[in-house]
Amino acid sequence: MVPKSLKNWFLIHFAVDLIAAVPLIFFTPWVVSTFSLEDMSFVALRLVGAALLGIGGTSFVAHNAGLESYKNLLVLKIIWSTSAIFGLTLSLMESYSLTILSVLIVFAVFSSIWACNFIKLRKL
Repeated sequence: MVPKSLKNWFLIHFAVDLIAAVPLIFFTPWVVSTFSLEDMSFVALRLVGAALLGIGGTSFVAHNAGLESYKNLLVLKIIWSTSAIFGLTLSLMESYSLTILSVLIVFAVFSSIWACNFIKLRKL
């Protein structure tokens, strides 16, 4: 049985990803100017939005799935979030940005949640 708290985290993840993805995809110029991302291409930002929408959308679609689905999705989320953390850290080392630091923190929080829950589920 999948813990209710993990199901809730999947729904929270969907909401956070949706809130981030929609502006990245549809309001890219506004995102660039608001968050001082002039060095980012619109294509790259829209691809990030698409990835967030895909992974977050999967959280929504699968939030009532079985234990094996959750385990598999947690592996995907752990790989995605740790890869993002690595890339964002490299970016911060090249040039400090409060925006990048904030996004890094969000990814670190979710990555911790996914890793802790994966460990718990492995025991089931």
